[in-house]
Amino acid sequence: MDQERAAKSSKIGESIRRARKSKGIGQSDLAKQLDISFQMLQKYEQGVSPLPSDRLLEISEVLKVSLDDMLQIPKVRRQGAAPNPFKMVAVLPEEGRLIELYRGLMSAGAQKVFMNLLELLPKKEKR
Repeated sequence: MDQERAAKSSKIGESIRRARKSKGIGQSDLAKQLDISFQMLQKYEQGVSPLPSDRLLEISEVLKVSLDDMLQIPKVRRQGAAPNPFKMVAVLPEEGRLIELYRGLMSAGAQKVFMNLLELLPKKEKR
């Protein structure tokens, strides 16, 4: 693992440890829920082993912590960013799933492909 990747793994591992401890869950208990050894969980928390994205998602679901929090993405809107027009809009479960899938993509390129595919689908007629 290169230095930058190791630093990111360590940061994510610390987030997992903090979330686990705040919920009062031991390493062995969380490892059982994830069906992994406590040693593997220990390696994730220490940033020694790379954490697959599907495992990170599973950990965030078990601990009931958002991926944004796990990845330590700031909640403060960047200066100059456009306001969110969807802030107070009710979202159907299917729409929420689309958002989850989009956010789960690992790169901006993959997100762009996702959006381009959606743009190609037939649209509802406006009334």
